[in-house]
Amino acid sequence: MEKLILEMLQKGEKYKAITARTGVTEATVGRVARDNGICRRKRNAEKGNNYPPELMEEWDRVRIEILKKG
Repeated sequence: MEKLILEMLQKGEKYKAITARTGVTEATVGRVARDNGICRRKRNAEKGNNYPPELMEEWDRVRIEILKKG
């Protein structure tokens, strides 16, 4: 199950979409993300800097690509 969740995260799917498909909790998805270096811990701090949502989505996409290659 964790491998499936990781693949979905790497494809850029949102936590809610993953929970809807797999039936696991968002906490489980978050744990898998943290364990594999795909985490959005800084999101609240970034929101405080008023970055546009489009830029944040692009950053998430690039971060996932970097993690796949690394």
